[in-house]
Amino acid sequence: MKLIIVESPNKIKKIKGYAGPDYEVAASVGHIRDLVVDKETGSIGVDREHGHALIYGISPDKKDVVANLRAKTKAVGPGNVYLATDPDREGEAISWHLCQVLGLDPRTTKRVTFQEITEKAIKAALAAPRLIDIPLVHAQEGRRAVDRLVGFTVSPVLSRKIAQGLSAGRVQSVAVRLIVEREREIQQFADRFTVPVVATVQTAHGEQFKARRTAEPFTTLAEGQAYLQQVGRSSFGVVSVEKKPVERQPQPAFSTSTLQQEGVKKLKFKVQKVSDLAQKLFEEGHITYIRTDSVNLGEEATQQAEVQITAQFGAGQFQARQTKNKDGAQEAHEAIRPTHWENSTAGDTPDEQALYRLIYTRAVASQMVSAQYDQTTITLAPGADAADTYTSSTRVLTQIGYLAAYQEGEDEGEEGADEDETTLKNPVEEGEALTLVKLEARQSYARPAKRYNEATIVADLEKRGIGRPSTYASILKTIFARQYIDTGSVAGKKLTSQVLTWQNGQLTTSTKNETLGADKDKLLPTATGTQVTEFLELNFPKIMDYKFTAGCEAIFDKIAAGTQTYQQFVPMFDKNLLDWVAKANEITPDRAELQKRLVGQFEGTEMLIGSGKNGPYILHAEKYYNIPEGTNHATLSEAQAQALITQRRQTAPREVGQHQGKPVVVGQGPKGVYIKWNEKYFNAPEGTAAAEITSVQAVGFITKAQEQAAKDVLATVGKYTIGKNEWGLYVSDGEVKAKFKPGVTEDEAKATDAATCAEMIKSYKAWKKKNAGKK
Repeated sequence: MKLIIVESPNKIKKIKGYAGPDYEVAASVGHIRDLVVDKETGSIGVDREHGHALIYGISPDKKDVVANLRAKTKAVGPGNVYLATDPDREGEAISWHLCQVLGLDPRTTKRVTFQEITEKAIKAALAAPRLIDIPLVHAQEGRRAVDRLVGFTVSPVLSRKIAQGLSAGRVQSVAVRLIVEREREIQQFADRFTVPVVATVQTAHGEQFKARRTAEPFTTLAEGQAYLQQVGRSSFGVVSVEKKPVERQPQPAFSTSTLQQEGVKKLKFKVQKVSDLAQKLFEEGHITYIRTDSVNLGEEATQQAEVQITAQFGAGQFQARQTKNKDGAQEAHEAIRPTHWENSTAGDTPDEQALYRLIYTRAVASQMVSAQYDQTTITLAPGADAADTYTSSTRVLTQIGYLAAYQEGEDEGEEGADEDETTLKNPVEEGEALTLVKLEARQSYARPAKRYNEATIVADLEKRGIGRPSTYASILKTIFARQYIDTGSVAGKKLTSQVLTWQNGQLTTSTKNETLGADKDKLLPTATGTQVTEFLELNFPKIMDYKFTAGCEAIFDKIAAGTQTYQQFVPMFDKNLLDWVAKANEITPDRAELQKRLVGQFEGTEMLIGSGKNGPYILHAEKYYNIPEGTNHATLSEAQAQALITQRRQTAPREVGQHQGKPVVVGQGPKGVYIKWNEKYFNAPEGTAAAEITSVQAVGFITKAQEQAAKDVLATVGKYTIGKNEWGLYVSDGEVKAKFKPGVTEDEAKATDAATCAEMIKSYKAWKKKNAGKK
């Protein structure tokens, strides 16, 4: 009897069936050992005194697993053990650890790998075992050591300097920095605009189309107005009509990273979900190994793809393609693809089936002919000025090619077809006269970069060489769990753009509303994430440097290739790390010291930075001003403190007058400006400044809100009112509003008795109390 040891128990049944009755299959259930942390000795699992050797111990939850594997190994003998962990660095390391705990010699123990769980692949692997790749193990250990050193050395600094329980990570902190920097870029984006010109013209056949002026847009509306008045009376004509074929090639089959990105875009899955589903599909034998940098298919897979493409789409639709893999591509040697090309669907759940279909169609499309278009570009000019040109273009699909199988997903907000694209039934000819219908010069605001979603952050991490695609799901999971980032929507800034139109010999002006910086369901930095990032940028610039982080990955690749060693890199990295920590301790005071820090003066009185149970504050003239969450109070300057006090004074609750004998108070909270009167709160209109609200305005807001509330009321049942607002039907006791269930009609709501109203209010208050403080 022979023993095959795999990582996942989910593979056991299928592999055993393929291997045959002479083999037993068991699982390590992932890693069996971890770096030892000992609080008494201060050990973090990396022995800094003895060459940075790693100190391992069997994970507590794996002791039974190890005992079982030891018994099975003893029963079959060391020479009959086949280590079939995953074909990547982590899998290689697990095989090495299995040797250590099972008494196997890494120099002689059989190591087998396979890119797919099929009978052919399993038997081929068992027939040609190799030895453990020790440099690959050392590369995994190098990454593990550096990550442990950063986490356990920098995190205590964060706890001392900012807040207890904060932590840092070599890759995670850099990922958070990307999101923080994108938010800074958007917040600091200055409103600037240009004034492009678009002409709408009509052909002799009565067809209209738009053409955009090719010159640099104007920078002021006055320039645009002068141009429209000058050119508006000109006769337009066709300068040239250029037709040319355009080819669009298919994207290659999926790598780990591109599968994650496309799963987010097309299926709206989270990266973690894509990874989990792909792992299940691999374990079920439906697809090849999922951790790969390669985007190419092997020769046999390409032949199988040809058979399916010809069967599904006809002769002439197959085209073998190979794409150059990126530098440093590692792990599996093929892209992610189906193992059985004849199966266009696979998977046990709808989500598994959807992801399999994505993988299948992408792999098929990667080996198909290009899509072909006929593109026509029409160039126009007003009057005799042939240099002042306008262009319009159109594309007509002439060969569908790979698009019959697959179309790439787009990011939300990604630009689609050209808004000035032309569709004409009757072609225009060079020299043809055109009638000007109108000229439009529109104030067009520059747009800030879009915030990241999970697909775009993964793409940027890979582009910069930060981390490895196989770790991106866990990176995102970690920074979400640490509450350094969150998913949310941002309303953006509302702007009004001027539109100048020349039509029928008249110049008119109109306005259009625009929103800049608005995003939906994107990755946003939390206040904590921003504060930690700012601290790390100031005190650990190397760790937060994108190129340095990518450089570490390049060194791990060199260790895997055997051109560099663990000992050449890890000790030197740690020496630098300890130097950075020492400097951080010198530069930034501890939290306890902040209670005594004098930041400067304001209005002739000292300002002190302190920290209490409600967080950091500024003490000035015997008054306390809370420092906003996310502000790095450790580095708060005198000018910043003065500005913060001034802002707090402007937004502090203030009594502006009386209404019906009761005080009217104006203040500003997390949700905006409010008016408090008669123990009730009323929202001020969006854009209203708290410091500028008068007594008359405040009473007006209250009256308007009461009138609206009266319109909302459908019925009164004892002390309860039943109403309807923009969020639907509700019952209120004067304090809270409990919503009716979806589907309840107004007549049904109005017929509700007092007992039911009381129960709805009671249930709502209990739910609200239970969920208080939760996100």
